[in-house]
Amino acid sequence: MEAYKIDLRELKDDVQAFKFHVDDDFFEAIQAPEIRRGNLDVDVLVKKVANMFEIEFHSKGVVFIPCDICLDDMEQLIDTEDSLIVKLGLVDEEDEGDDIVTVDEEQGILDVSWFIYEFIALGIPIKHVHEPGRCNLEMLQVIREHQVGGQDEMSQPIDSRWQELLKIKDKD
Repeated sequence: MEAYKIDLRELKDDVQAFKFHVDDDFFEAIQAPEIRRGNLDVDVLVKKVANMFEIEFHSKGVVFIPCDICLDDMEQLIDTEDSLIVKLGLVDEEDEGDDIVTVDEEQGILDVSWFIYEFIALGIPIKHVHEPGRCNLEMLQVIREHQVGGQDEMSQPIDSRWQELLKIKDKD
């Protein structure tokens, strides 16, 4: 992951741009827990301001994640803008806030790989489902067969405590 390391000590007092390409190898190398595949371009702008660095991330591309309904991989477009503030200092110092990352001033190296991953992951909607008609039909059939309220369960008497909830469900 050397390609994702930025030496902050060598940056000038102006803005420097970095370009990264994130693909399946990136997600495998970082051992990404939620995203296994993708193809994105990430532009990173680093602006040095006094002893701090303002870092802007723009990630654009696609990741492949499981559909919440059928579990088949689906394509999810990503287009995010994120920022980070970094300071050089002693890592043991108490951070000034959640938005500030401290990098050891002796090393001065910022590995942006995990930040890139996190910003991409945060760009994924909470609910991810295929467009209507794109889910795996075989899996949808299996789900229908095992849903609460299937043929076998409908023939059994329903606990009276659930009657009111079923009325609400039927209204939707």
